[in-house]
Amino acid sequence: MGKHKDKPKKRKHVDSESADNDSDDEEALKKHKDKKAKKSKKEKKEKRSREEGKEKELLKAAKKFLKDKLKVDGSGPAEDKTPLGKDEEIDDITEDDYFIKNAEFSEWLRLQRGKQFNDLTSEESRDLFKGFVHTWNSRALPARYYKGVASITLRRSKHAWAIKGSGEPSRGAVGLAAAEEEDRQAFSARRAQEAQEQKKWRADQKEALDDMLPKAEPGREARLEQKAARREAAREASPEMTKLPGGGDIMGGDDSIAAARAREAKQGEWRNRKTAAKQEEMHHKLTAAQAAEAEKMAQFRALIAQGPISIARRPAAQ
Repeated sequence: MGKHKDKPKKRKHVDSESADNDSDDEEALKKHKDKKAKKSKKEKKEKRSREEGKEKELLKAAKKFLKDKLKVDGSGPAEDKTPLGKDEEIDDITEDDYFIKNAEFSEWLRLQRGKQFNDLTSEESRDLFKGFVHTWNSRALPARYYKGVASITLRRSKHAWAIKGSGEPSRGAVGLAAAEEEDRQAFSARRAQEAQEQKKWRADQKEALDDMLPKAEPGREARLEQKAARREAAREASPEMTKLPGGGDIMGGDDSIAAARAREAKQGEWRNRKTAAKQEEMHHKLTAAQAAEAEKMAQFRALIAQGPISIARRPAAQ
């Protein structure tokens, strides 16, 4: 009887050992999978790092190439100082040509006065433009100034054009693609800013016009005229109305109306000056933005005209 009682205990002990072995196998398999996953992740990371390093080197080479081509340090080609021919005719300009001759004026400021158009206030640039007008009409400028904007190297600020690549630059002409993408983004941002400024300017103009010329409600003017006529008739019929020298009376007459009209005229003149000042400032900002945009586009056209950009291949890895 005792032998039969010991057998179940032994079987139970064997089952426990088998379960422990299965648990150890599962744990070992899990560790193996984790180790394999970590190794695969590490290899992918190293591969991605190598690819990013190659892309960065390509982008760096493209930036250097474009920088050499565009000469963003401001050195550029030598200035063309060919004088104007004695028999060549020119159109004299006046101070009213401030916006029309802005490109030539900006170039003259940079080369002759060592100033940048974007760094000046509206008043400062206007004062300097007077000197430019005199120099222009005296035929003292190089001939290229009289040939139009196309012959002028557009540069209005000290800002160096830093070309930034996109997050995933394409292989091949990566430098040109990055530069074009940045230019498109800058152009879109500038257009949005100009649209916002123009919208604000129109709102200010509308508000100023409403202040100077408030819109009358339908029939409002007719009612006011009828009311004024009734008031005037009542005043004439009133026995208490006292006449004053000069055609007026105590209740108000021609003199008070003239004074009111004078005040309104003075206020209107003040509003007109304020509106004109805002308009001038907005026009100055818009001109500066357009000039900066024209500079970038001119640089790109000049670069593209030189032909396709080629980047030397890196030596194959040993």
